[in-house]
Amino acid sequence: MTGEDYGRPAPEAAPTHGSDAISLAQILAILWRRRAIVLGLTLLGLVAGVVYGLVVTPLYRGTAQVRPGITAFGPQGGPIRGWQLKDITHWYDSGLYAESVAGELGIEPADCPLIEATFIPRGMQNLQGGNVITLSTLVPDQQQARTVLEASIRGFDAYSRADSTSNALALTEGGLRLRMDGLRNDLARIDTRHDLLGIEIEKQKAMLADIEIESKLNDIRYRRLRAEVGLRNRGLDDLEEEIAGLREDHTLLQEAAGSLTGDMLRPMAPDSTGAAAPLAGQVLGDILAHSTDMRSRMRWSEIMSDSLSYQNEITSLNMDGFLLRSALELEQKRLEISSGLIQMEIERDQTLDQERRVLENEIRSIEVQLGMLASLEKIGATRVTEKPVRPRKARAAILLTIFGLFASIGAALTWDYLSGNRDVILGPRPDRR
Repeated sequence: MTGEDYGRPAPEAAPTHGSDAISLAQILAILWRRRAIVLGLTLLGLVAGVVYGLVVTPLYRGTAQVRPGITAFGPQGGPIRGWQLKDITHWYDSGLYAESVAGELGIEPADCPLIEATFIPRGMQNLQGGNVITLSTLVPDQQQARTVLEASIRGFDAYSRADSTSNALALTEGGLRLRMDGLRNDLARIDTRHDLLGIEIEKQKAMLADIEIESKLNDIRYRRLRAEVGLRNRGLDDLEEEIAGLREDHTLLQEAAGSLTGDMLRPMAPDSTGAAAPLAGQVLGDILAHSTDMRSRMRWSEIMSDSLSYQNEITSLNMDGFLLRSALELEQKRLEISSGLIQMEIERDQTLDQERRVLENEIRSIEVQLGMLASLEKIGATRVTEKPVRPRKARAAILLTIFGLFASIGAALTWDYLSGNRDVILGPRPDRR
């Protein structure tokens, strides 16, 4: 047996052309004979897979999860979601995102990457945010994947705001902004009240300083009254001395008058001429007149002394009353101003601060609500694969290699069959009976 006949079945075992039966050994023999075709087509499939992986542009997959956003708030503050999941997926399936994405990328809408929107229902929640929609796209750049998905979300928001079914979103946003503007005006008024209270507090402090000045003025008035009393006391001392001198002089005059009166009543001597009697009478009259005048002066001095004493007593009582009254009035003013000052400081430093914190908390709450308002609520961050997901080079090479193998087997079997039955296939057609 020659080398060319190796592996061929024995002539007696060769099947006849009219038999369809074939064994595994015959198939293997055919494949061995046609091994060049099998290996060639298989290698061609492998090469095609490698070339496909090298030539095809790599694509990254970007995914983002969204759900119907909050378009309004209920009476109790609960969120209201105005869009259904099927409306959102239909918007994406209809390609309505293409214009906004193309404008973001600077391309034609027809060249916009495809975005798939899918969701898995989880019960009767298609009106609320229980289910999520997964957006996915394949693009040749990682950053472009994020841009495409986020631009589509912004495009849906613009579409929903223009659509009449989402008027609740614009009305809710406008109402919240008006309310926030009102709260900010209240904050400005609180700041104005704070400044006015600061001015009023300074005025009250100035009034407290005025009370101290008034107290000093009252002290000056008191010392002036004391000086008047001191002056009257010195006048009283002078009057007392004058009265004492008048009493002493009056006593001396009375003694002189008595002496003269005794001399005048005494019998005259026999040798007396009687010329001294008229002179003594004149002197006695002068003494009595002077004594009467002195008594009048002494009485007047006593009256003046009593008047000055009375005035001093009245002045002393007035001084005591003035001290008590002025001290009481000043203390009342001080307490009134101090209490008002404390109230204003409490209002400025505590009450206004509390009111400001309440308004600021309300403003932050409204800002949170405004941040929650959206046609689509994005869940988490946009994710992009670190490595390309298309093409799958190894998978393509394996599949094309397997395809080439099966194609080579079919080609080998077909070629061998055609070779073995060429005479029958190409021979003359048998006559029909």
